Amino acid sequence: MRVYVTAVGPVARDVAERLRGAGMVLVDEPGPDVVVVLAAKTVDEALDACPAAFRPGHDRLLVLADSFDPAGVLRAVRMGASAVLCPVASPVSRLVAGVHSALHGDGVVPYQALVRLLGRSGDGTVVEVEALTAKQTAVLQLMADGLGNSAIARALACSEHTVKNVIYDLTARLRVRNRAHAVAHAVRLGLI
Repeated sequence: MRVYVTAVGPVARDVAERLRGAGMVLVDEPGPDVVVVLAAKTVDEALDACPAAFRPGHDRLLVLADSFDPAGVLRAVRMGASAVLCPVASPVSRLVAGVHSALHGDGVVPYQALVRLLGRSGDGTVVEVEALTAKQTAVLQLMADGLGNSAIARALACSEHTVKNVIYDLTARLRVRNRAHAVAHAVRLGLI
């Protein structure tokens, strides 16, 4: 596996040596099938060190940082980072897994950064979620229990169409992509 490493501060040599020791081939510039590894104290510092030859959205990108803020992680994702790891001094096995994730576009973001992102908008302000109705809360709880739409409809004595409408409403209100994301987000926000 080929990697291009750019790091800010004393971590530069350490990251490169650990990746080389794990069997990675270090190259002199980004290119096809090369994972660009950016490392620094913060995500923004790492991204600011991005090489001029890097093509956002096209090249594979792994960001290593010791601290995260929602705006920095969002910027990294917009630049095409599919993997973000914390801390920079992660075990070699995590670094190698991060390189593999970036190469294959698997999408790895630390839990603490994800939680902060899910609870904030793009400008860093807290996203307020309106209180859920009793029916929305009941549907979320039943979804969390693994019930399908027809089973939820039977449990709540309503139509399957009503359940689908409630789920559609929930995904919009919680700003989530699917049922699993809705349940996870609701748990994190303490809604269920």
